[in-house]
Amino acid sequence: MNDPAMILRYATVLCLLGSPWLQAQNISSVSYTPSNVTECDPVTFTIHGHLPMQANADSFNIHNAGNTYTIRFCASGSGGPLISFTQPLPALGPFAPGPYTFIFNLVLNGTIVSTNSDPITVGPMVQPDPGTEIDYTVCSSDAPFTLFSHLGGTPTPGGVWRDPSNAVIANGMFVPGVSPEGYYTYNFTELAPCVSVQSQVGISYAPNNSPGTNGSVQICAGPAAPVDLFTHLGGTPYTPGVWTKNGVAHTNIYIPGTDTPGAYVYTVPGIAPCGDPHATVTVTSHAAPHAGTNGTLTVCHNDTNILLNAHISGEDTTGHWWDPDGFSVGFFGVHMNALLHSPGNFIYVVSAPTCYNDTAILSIVYSPCNIGVAEINGNVSRFELMPNPAHDQVTVEIELAHPASDITLEVLDVNGRSIHREALSSNGTLLRRTLDVSALRQGVYIARITSSEGGATRRLMLR
Repeated sequence: MNDPAMILRYATVLCLLGSPWLQAQNISSVSYTPSNVTECDPVTFTIHGHLPMQANADSFNIHNAGNTYTIRFCASGSGGPLISFTQPLPALGPFAPGPYTFIFNLVLNGTIVSTNSDPITVGPMVQPDPGTEIDYTVCSSDAPFTLFSHLGGTPTPGGVWRDPSNAVIANGMFVPGVSPEGYYTYNFTELAPCVSVQSQVGISYAPNNSPGTNGSVQICAGPAAPVDLFTHLGGTPYTPGVWTKNGVAHTNIYIPGTDTPGAYVYTVPGIAPCGDPHATVTVTSHAAPHAGTNGTLTVCHNDTNILLNAHISGEDTTGHWWDPDGFSVGFFGVHMNALLHSPGNFIYVVSAPTCYNDTAILSIVYSPCNIGVAEINGNVSRFELMPNPAHDQVTVEIELAHPASDITLEVLDVNGRSIHREALSSNGTLLRRTLDVSALRQGVYIARITSSEGGATRRLMLR
C-alpha cells in the first residue's frame, strides 16, 4: 500500500458551488481514468453533480483507512438556481494491487448533503511492450507515415515518440523530405514500481535528388518587384526542376498583381526506386499601403493645434508624419504646432511588409493672423538664435527697448517640457548668451524669453 501522506499532498484544491436552500444538490456520478487501473497508473477522478449558482468554492480533502479513501468535496454559500458541474481532481496514486473503495462526500456549509461510493480494483503491473527495434530506408518522395507502423513485434499503443534531437513528435508522424534521418525513440515512462521501456526505429534516406526544403515568402498585393521563388527554397535544391501551382505549370517567377498567393510546388526528377520529390514555397500577400490624397492648407503662423490628417483623405491609419525639414511630427492623428515646424510640404508615410511605402503630401503655408507667443512684444525688440539650425552650441542674442533685470531664458522640448531655464542679467539693452546644446537630441525645440513686460518665442533646430 502506498504511504497515505503521498495522497494527502493533494489536500487543497478549489471546490465547486454549493447552497443549502435547494435539496437537489448532489453528486450524480464519479468517473475515473484509466478505466482499467493497474499499480503503474495514477488515477484521475471527475465528480459530476448539481449545485446552486450562487455559492463560494472552498476545498477538498482526503482521508484513508486501509483500502478505503474518503474524499470530502466542500462548498459554502446559498442562492440561485441549480446548475450542473463537472470537476476533475488532481491525479491520485499509483496504488498497490487490490480492491479499494472511494467514498465522495459533497459537504455544503459543513453538512454532508450527498454521498457517492465507487469500488475500484487495482490490477497488478502490466508492463507495456515498446516493440522491437528496426532500421528502415525511405525515399524523400514517400508519403508521410506513422513511426508506430514500422516498429517490430507487437508494440503497445500509447507511448511517446521523440525525434533524433529528443523532441516530442506530435502523433508520431514521419514526413519524408522534411523529417531528419536518424533514430526515433518510442518510450513508456512509468512510475515505480513499473519500469520505463523504449524501442527505436532507425530511418535513413535512399539516394535521391533534393528539391530543397519548404519555404515561404510574403508579397505585397500592390506594386512590387517580381520574386524568384527558387531563392526561397531551403537547402540545396537540384536543378533543373519544374514549378506548378494547383497542378498547372508555372515559372519560378512570381509577379505581384498578376499571380495569386498560395502553394507553389517545385518538383525534381527522382532516382529509382524513389519517385520525384518536391518542396513547396507558400506565398502570402499583404494589402498595399495607402497614404491618401494630397492636400493644401493655410494656417496662422502661431497656430499650435493643427490636426494634419483632417486635411488629407482616404489614408490608412498606420502612417507617420514628417515635417519639411525631415523631423518627425508623429503618427496618425497627431496635432502639429506651427511654432515648432517650418512651413512647406508635410509628408504622411504609410508602410506595409514587403511593399513600397506610399506617401501623401500636405502643403502648409503660414500666414500672419494675430499677435501670439511667437511675436515680438513687450520690452523685446529683437530675439535671435545663431546658428539655427545648431549643433553643439547656440548663441542667444536679445535686444531690449530699455534695460531690464527680470529676463528669463527657457528651452522647451516638443512636448512643452522645460529642459533648461536660467535668469539673464544686463546693464544695457543688448544681452548675449551662448548655450551648450551638445547633450540634446537632434530635433525641434522652443527657445523662449519672458519678463514682466512680455516675451518672445523662437524655434530652435538641432542637427
